[in-house]
Amino acid sequence: MEFIDVYKKHLRQYSLADELFKWELLAKYKGQPSLESDKFAEELKSIDFRNLLFYNALSVRNLLLKERPDEYRKCFITLFDESISLPERIRRFDSDVLQIYCQYYPHLGHHHDERTISVFLTFHDPQKYTFYKSSFYKKYCDYLGVKPKKKGEKFAHYLELIRDLIENYIKPDRELIELFREKLPEEVFEDEGYMVLAQDILYLTFDMHINDKQQYWMYAPGENAELWDEFYENKIMALGWDELGDLEDYESREKVKLTLQKINETDRSKMNDTSANVDFKEKMQVGDIVIVKRGRSELLGYGVVNSECYYDEGRKYYKNCRDVEWKRRGSWKTDHTLVLKTLTDITHYKSEKSGFKYYYETLLALMEDKKVQIDFPLNQILYGPPGTGKTYKTVDLAYRIVHNIASEVVISYESARKWYKEELAKEDTERQIDFITFHQNYSYEDFIMGIKPLLTGDGLGFKKHKGLFFEICERALANLKQSTEEGTDIIPVFSEVFEEFLRPLVIEGKEITVKMKREEFNITSLNEKNLNFRKQSGGSGHTLSFKTIEELYNGEREYNLQGLGVYYYPLVDALKAIATAQTKHVNKADLKNYVIIIDEINRANISRVFGELITLIEEDKRWGNTYEMEVRLPDGKTQFSVPKNLYIIGTMNTADKSIALLDIALRRRFEFVALYPDSSLVEDECRDFFIALNEAMKVKKGIDFMIGHSYFMKREGQAFDFVKVMNAKVIPLLSEYFYNPRGGDEVKSLVNNALSKALLLNSYEAKEDNYKLIISKKDAGN
Repeated sequence: MEFIDVYKKHLRQYSLADELFKWELLAKYKGQPSLESDKFAEELKSIDFRNLLFYNALSVRNLLLKERPDEYRKCFITLFDESISLPERIRRFDSDVLQIYCQYYPHLGHHHDERTISVFLTFHDPQKYTFYKSSFYKKYCDYLGVKPKKKGEKFAHYLELIRDLIENYIKPDRELIELFREKLPEEVFEDEGYMVLAQDILYLTFDMHINDKQQYWMYAPGENAELWDEFYENKIMALGWDELGDLEDYESREKVKLTLQKINETDRSKMNDTSANVDFKEKMQVGDIVIVKRGRSELLGYGVVNSECYYDEGRKYYKNCRDVEWKRRGSWKTDHTLVLKTLTDITHYKSEKSGFKYYYETLLALMEDKKVQIDFPLNQILYGPPGTGKTYKTVDLAYRIVHNIASEVVISYESARKWYKEELAKEDTERQIDFITFHQNYSYEDFIMGIKPLLTGDGLGFKKHKGLFFEICERALANLKQSTEEGTDIIPVFSEVFEEFLRPLVIEGKEITVKMKREEFNITSLNEKNLNFRKQSGGSGHTLSFKTIEELYNGEREYNLQGLGVYYYPLVDALKAIATAQTKHVNKADLKNYVIIIDEINRANISRVFGELITLIEEDKRWGNTYEMEVRLPDGKTQFSVPKNLYIIGTMNTADKSIALLDIALRRRFEFVALYPDSSLVEDECRDFFIALNEAMKVKKGIDFMIGHSYFMKREGQAFDFVKVMNAKVIPLLSEYFYNPRGGDEVKSLVNNALSKALLLNSYEAKEDNYKLIISKKDAGN
């Protein structure tokens, strides 16, 4: 068979490449889950299935193991019962799991289909079973000229075809066997029956198309690309036309067309809609490139398809999906009109640009080689009176900076807000944004680095504290270095290594044995400062200081090789061995932008908070720029710099402090963006009042004390209440501005004059009520 020759050629060139993990996992988990194990649930949950199972199936597995472990185990007893025919086992397993799962989610599928079943069976007995996917099973059937079986019988039929392939074509091919044995490492699953090899051959030749030309697609993720953010985050692409249901249910193009005509009550051809759905299901292949567009003149990114089409019942809309590894994201304007359809095969489109043969080469070059980093200010402060949308604007700015989206590109604020909340909830090591509010007591030690008091069993002590700014600088700098180097080793820090070393003692309560040249000693317990250990001779009551261990590990001190020194150094060697094992080589990374938002930046003493770092935030002093600078922090040993991919956004309420009163050093290092009241955003019923009030405030107090538009905007899902807004928000604010013995009269006069100019005095009036100024609605009869 010619596809085996193609596979052999691929094997010589790439070895087992990205597919080796299958043999590695089977070596580790072969025979699991075991029905005889008294920890069946723990065992099944611990198995690493990688991408062999869809995440939906894993979610169902986790739920049932947590809520109904005994009933779920009974399903596997049936599945693994070799006295029952395979199609019958599949039918019962499918039905039994669905019955349990429906008690929690009656309208959702359980995703324990034949693909999932094949994975469970293969891990349990890899000599007899192998991994299955409907996509290459159907293609192999077409290749052989046999008809695929119906649902529930496909996997059994597939195994028959696999065994025939092995006996008649794989085993007799000595060249293939010798090549396979040469490329398969000794420590992985030996695959003596060649079941996994047979699956790998079919998957790579029929699904990954290692012998075919890659296809290129132009794709629109929803109307005006409204779903792009969601799809990018979830690593999928999907089609609408949800009325069609699961595309796998359609056997022909004609059936798709007729169903679309029926849905739309038309006799028009529906050619484009039909092509999009059929191409998405059948013509698109794993490994194809998808180029994402918005409208007819903007590119948003591209990615690589890495799954066949599947139907996700858990989604509310756009349920026919494919998994995609997105490679680029941004905004690139084209100088020509892009195709209009939702999904278009552009593989053979010719390029009109010199230097490029195909159209897709032009588009990829625009995104890869000619991508322009949007020129956002590295340091900026949004300033204005209260209620002008400064904090609101920071969400939009942070989203644009992190995703490199120009200001003229329209984005969904709801999507940006959702991303913002999810980003802040991420682990520290993954987060690209941070948020902090300054106040009068905020200090350098809080923001950069210092020491914090620590109450221990031995009394009051101190511990080193890394501030928010220090930590986000570390993350941004690590990414910047990885993006400018071909590859780098990520070595774990002392705290991570030490935590791993102590895990058996802390988690399991087991003593830790440390080997010496001729002897050994045991770590028996620990407190806030020391490790307690027992010598081999039995002597106990000895301690090793955490601080000394860290300093020796980091090379910051030496210790005499006498006394406790003979115990410190073997311990440090053990820690370094762990560090070596945990060191990861990271390939060149994509450059990421990081953002720190400082709300109310003018409320703190800036000179005290930033200290000497006020110099490092200048653009040309950033790490990676022309005159990059590094300083030694007050602890005397930590070198620190601010990377060029960290953006600082501050907000400043001008009613609290004028820009003129800001530290001059701060003023000349930041760009200032004014946000003042915008009457176009105010509710119609009070717009004239809003304008009149602010005109008066501008005369009496100045523009920094005007009233922001957000107070007069309707909240989502709520009716606008002018009286409530005035009494709860605006009048108290005005009273603060005019805080003097005559303030109440001034505010009353101010409000009534504005009501008069807006022709609202017949409806409302400002008056005193129990010594408090309020606005009230006049009776209709007055």
